[in-house]
Amino acid sequence: MKAVLTEKELKEFKKFAESKNIAYNIASTSTDTQMVWSDGPALTAMRRGAVLCLDEIDQGRTSIMSLQTIAQGKNYHVKKTNEVIEPKDGFMVIGTANTKGDGEGMDRFSGAQIMNEAFLERFAIFEEQDYPTKATEEKILKFHTSNTKFIKKLIVIGQSTRELKANGELEVCLTTRRLVQIAKNYEIFQDENIAYRKAVARFDKETQLAMIEAFEKLQVQEEESTTQTSSTKQKNRRLKSTLI
Repeated sequence: MKAVLTEKELKEFKKFAESKNIAYNIASTSTDTQMVWSDGPALTAMRRGAVLCLDEIDQGRTSIMSLQTIAQGKNYHVKKTNEVIEPKDGFMVIGTANTKGDGEGMDRFSGAQIMNEAFLERFAIFEEQDYPTKATEEKILKFHTSNTKFIKKLIVIGQSTRELKANGELEVCLTTRRLVQIAKNYEIFQDENIAYRKAVARFDKETQLAMIEAFEKLQVQEEESTTQTSSTKQKNRRLKSTLI
């Protein structure tokens, strides 16, 4: 058994142990320490001229305001070392978020905060990232499944749900991340329906049913198209045979 004792407790223990003839060992630890300053990610990026990425910035608390000077690209005074750090060429601060820090979307992105206006004003450029194009989304999905027919279905259904959301008919849509998960599910289950249903199960029942119905319609359309193509090919073969 190990124990940490104060000086007074140690004296009492020694007295007790000696009276009872108890063997014991005492290890002493030096308490001489020295505070050493170490740069964090922000100051390291300033020194190197690197990019400082503040991911999910709208999840930050009010203490994030301490980065205001750095976000403006100004020199930073380290009080602990009395050093002034000048940002090297190339240094920049990028913030990513699911909201604009104004409270909109907080009901869907739990933990997102209404951000300080003064802090937001330190950012010169705001860029809204839309969903990838069909070609780009296809490239992304090909990393996760080789079933090209299924990939095309996912792209169609994904864009369809995004249009429904934009029109106010759905509260959520199939994001690229969700399509990637469906593609991964397919590689596990080797079944399109199971892969799709397992992924949309995260939504409420009403949304699930709407998305499953949309997917089933797409499958029916594909089957009808395949049947028509097959029928046309057979007619062409017969016509060619008759002509010969």
